[in-house]
Amino acid sequence: MSLALISLVTNSQAALIAVGSDVVGQGTSFTIPVTVSGFSDITTLQFSLAWDPNVIEYSSVGSFGLPNMSAGSFGYRITAPGRLSFSWDDSTLAGVMEPDGSTIFSITFVARLR
Repeated sequence: MSLALISLVTNSQAALIAVGSDVVGQGTSFTIPVTVSGFSDITTLQFSLAWDPNVIEYSSVGSFGLPNMSAGSFGYRITAPGRLSFSWDDSTLAGVMEPDGSTIFSITFVARLR
């Protein structure tokens, strides 16, 4: 799985969401962190991730790093064709700040046999 970057623009700042990468052998389970930089005063976040389902298979999400984030923050119905949706809101509406490099969640995949 290669590195993917998602830009998020907030008020007058830019936040960056990075999806890690790894090189693994066929049939191996591996976990990829989703990290943030410039994450300041964020009240809502929504995006989808995509991958080639012929190469990797979705297994799970974990390591939730934002307040009130849970498994319910993800849309799992479309993981078989290679997509995972994500939506999160700060219930206080005060805005959340995370240090650069913080993991907001992780995704575990299994490398498929070819």
